[in-house]
Amino acid sequence: MGRFFYGWVVVAGLFGVAFFGPMGRYILTSLFPFIMQDPGWSRDTIGLAFTIYFWVYAFFALAAGRLLDRIGGRTIIFIGGFLMLIGLVGLSQVQTIWQFYLLFGVLLAAAVSMTHFVPNTAIVRKWFVKKA
Repeated sequence: MGRFFYGWVVVAGLFGVAFFGPMGRYILTSLFPFIMQDPGWSRDTIGLAFTIYFWVYAFFALAAGRLLDRIGGRTIIFIGGFLMLIGLVGLSQVQTIWQFYLLFGVLLAAAVSMTHFVPNTAIVRKWFVKKA
């Protein structure tokens, strides 16, 4: 029996991060009826937040990739998780649409880009160099 390869522990940890990381994106779909009903915003108004989200996500995914090479995966995922915490807690306090755009469209987009595809793929790829 060979030595235990620590890369599998990294994969298991990243599986957890990948499971909870996109929560910032999909939270809108589960709360959509309540967001429309409570403050009385229209579908168009809420839809703009999702559009802002995807544009910011695309920009921050590029930035996360560059930062990943400079400061490392642990730090990127930690920062993304911390931003996710701030964003999700902040969403519970939203009163105006600009706050919703800022928290969901900008902050959670940045958080998800730092905890989802880019860092997970890059980190796993670095652990499994021989089999790539």
